[in-house]
Amino acid sequence: MKICIFGGSFDPVHNGHLHLINEIKSELEIDKFIVVPANISPLKRNVNITDNHHRLNMLKLALKNDFPNCVIDKYELNAGGISYTIDTIKKLKLTYGLDNEYYFLIGSDNICVIKKWKEYKRVLNLAKFVIVPRENFIKDHIEKEILKEIIISKITEIDVSSSKIRNAIKENKSISKFVPTSVKQYINKNNLYK
Repeated sequence: MKICIFGGSFDPVHNGHLHLINEIKSELEIDKFIVVPANISPLKRNVNITDNHHRLNMLKLALKNDFPNCVIDKYELNAGGISYTIDTIKKLKLTYGLDNEYYFLIGSDNICVIKKWKEYKRVLNLAKFVIVPRENFIKDHIEKEILKEIIISKITEIDVSSSKIRNAIKENKSISKFVPTSVKQYINKNNLYK
């Protein structure tokens, strides 16, 4: 089975995330996605993040009907503290079966800082990293030793980000085109990002 791990803060989850799941599923013929909300990212320690239960609830709503191939894994939330990719991948492989083919989905901004990750060389050997090119991504800026370990996807991202959504809410602008209706309703009901 081909399994793709998709981690992130998902603060909030948005249509760009859902687009990636659909496109990568087709491109790489992925059987299952494991969506992993991060507790605290090592490279974002000083960033304020919405409570775990809100981020988790929004993910559940976003994936509920149209994404039967996705499971949400709370490993990082339950573990608490800083979430290191190496620990997460090792744990998920034990949980979901060592005999599967594992992929790990990240944006190209993350591959540019991968040398700052804990045991990054081992991390690159635990799963095949799938890189989604973002604006201004230049393949030649990635070192050859890393380049040979990754897959650069041919899909294009939707121009939306969680920070853009949070800013739009603060400015009382509509977020309808950025998030599923259920997520928008949840944000409004719980007065998030004000």
